[in-house]
Amino acid sequence: MDQEDRAIRLLRLLLDRTCLPGSDGEDVWRDLHALAARNGLLLRFAAQLQRENALPAHALPTVHTEQRRAEATFRLVGRVAEACVKHGVDGVFISAVQHHPDVGLDIDLLILDRSPAAGAVIASSAGLQPVGRGVGARLAVTATYESPDDAVPLDIHHGRLGAAGEHSGFPVTLLARRQRAVVEGQALFVPSDDDQLVLQGMLRVYGRRSIRLADAFHTIAAVRRCQYDWSYVVEQARETGTLPGLDCYLDYLEQLHRKIYGVRLLDATTRAALGRGGWGRIELTGGVMRFPVGRVSAHLYLRQFGTQVRRGEWSAAGRSCLIPVVGATSSARRIARRLGTAAGRETWPGRAE
Repeated sequence: MDQEDRAIRLLRLLLDRTCLPGSDGEDVWRDLHALAARNGLLLRFAAQLQRENALPAHALPTVHTEQRRAEATFRLVGRVAEACVKHGVDGVFISAVQHHPDVGLDIDLLILDRSPAAGAVIASSAGLQPVGRGVGARLAVTATYESPDDAVPLDIHHGRLGAAGEHSGFPVTLLARRQRAVVEGQALFVPSDDDQLVLQGMLRVYGRRSIRLADAFHTIAAVRRCQYDWSYVVEQARETGTLPGLDCYLDYLEQLHRKIYGVRLLDATTRAALGRGGWGRIELTGGVMRFPVGRVSAHLYLRQFGTQVRRGEWSAAGRSCLIPVVGATSSARRIARRLGTAAGRETWPGRAE
């Protein structure tokens, strides 16, 4: 089974609860386990196998380790949410719970207060320690904090979004339309489903080199449930100047969906409203969705920059010019986090080789 086959099999297993490895042997289990772990899907994968009484007993230790990490992370989310209430800071967790029961490489909290002191107070109240900021974090007006337990780091975004902090209007919309959620007993605010999809188009291709299967799974599952107000999504993406990014992101998911099922993900009307598509072919290699980053990134940057210039958004346009540099530093940071959090989860437990 090659890399593409493994990715397709994992996603179909999770989307449809079908295509279980069956009698294919331990090699298949090991490959899918490692792929799920790398992409932040391990607990969902394990839960599916447990429902089918198909999870090997010797896989339990790594699953339990990941469960402890997830539990620590959701406890941290609860502490941060309580700190926001305590100090009167309005916030929304833009990436914390959408992949539940799994967790990602970090937690992202958006607050409108641009003062670093506001984030520092929240972090201190939640028992977190600051981490040194690089160039990208300073441009994006983002601060990172770490917990002494197994929880993932917390990134606090101060009134801006985007690789270089080029989006300052959409954060206001996110806060105004946020929704209350309760996850693992923790009460918090999250984006509406529609705003979460706009965020995916804004954050998953600009300055990126690949798309994790967890993001693909989440969006495909949501589209198949028909939970989006597409008129709002398209208009909001156009307003933020990131409609090309959303078009690109969903074009890649269309390709992935055809690989899995042989049919389109979006209806013709929605597809036409998003744009022309044609962003190049995806490849399922290295455990992620890869795309022609050079050509795509250049086109996205130019489209976004042109929109900002036409609107006279000079500060945003200046920040957009710096996205390639920020993307390079952010990639290094994500790789470091992945090595630190996933090294112990991607090894298939069992007999010594």
